[in-house]
Amino acid sequence: GSIKDIDGQPLKNLKVQTADPLVGALSLYQVEKLYINNVLTAANNNKTKAAKVLGVSLKTLYNKLARYAQEVVNDSQE
Repeated sequence: GSIKDIDGQPLKNLKVQTADPLVGALSLYQVEKLYINNVLTAANNNKTKAAKVLGVSLKTLYNKLARYAQEVVNDSQE
């Protein structure tokens, strides 16, 4: 089956449109980060609901969010 969003609707595909499919391609890490952000937005920032949709534990979701937040801190210090 297809991957569903928080309301059970099929997710739209993320595609990068370029002549060379590798130009501008996102890393798996970047895609994961965007996907988690999109699911959190769809869940109105309800982390318990988002974790369930993502199929991860709440602890895993919090760990990923902490990692993303640390990147922002590190980037601002450079």
